[in-house]
Amino acid sequence: MLKESNEVSVGLYKNKDFIFKNEVLQNKDLFIDMRIFNNEKELYIWKSKGDFKNRIRIDNEGKEYDFYDEELLLWGEIKLKMMEFLWN
Repeated sequence: MLKESNEVSVGLYKNKDFIFKNEVLQNKDLFIDMRIFNNEKELYIWKSKGDFKNRIRIDNEGKEYDFYDEELLLWGEIKLKMMEFLWN
């Protein structure tokens, strides 16, 4: 999931490439953060004071942290073919 100041995009990381419905990351000034994850780990990338920071978390390793589920309200148009591509 990619958050920019003007939109949120959900995509897929496959074969060392990002796949999104629309072009993203065209302006690094709009970048807020990005999460890339699978069933075992997460790569989190964010911008802080103009610099990009990152961390990797691997399930069941390292220090325990409190967490919370975050609900997001998304609206817009979704194409069925893109959904089928992403989830198959």
